[in-house]
Amino acid sequence: PGTVVDLACGPGALTSAAAMRWPGSRYLTADCDETAPPKHLHFLSRHHRGDALDIRLHEQLGLPLGSADVAVCNPPYLQLPWRNHFAVMLAEAGLSNVVPQAPRVG
Repeated sequence: PGTVVDLACGPGALTSAAAMRWPGSRYLTADCDETAPPKHLHFLSRHHRGDALDIRLHEQLGLPLGSADVAVCNPPYLQLPWRNHFAVMLAEAGLSNVVPQAPRVG
């Protein structure tokens, strides 16, 4: 793939595994943790410190909407308060009926 995005990358385990599989790809990551990603990810093209569920994340990564070839992400390990833009994101992905609007989303 040309571009791989790791959402909520944490220490970079998925990014590192993807880089071993696809060494010539461009890697973009996002995480709200100030310690992510670690310095050993020398192949990383761009990291954004912020919310991986931000509806404008593609802009913050300098990535045209819909242009990533692969996206990887571990499931969230916490429940997040519902934000209205989650419904927009689900609808754009054709998943508006999968997760009902709720006070918290796991």
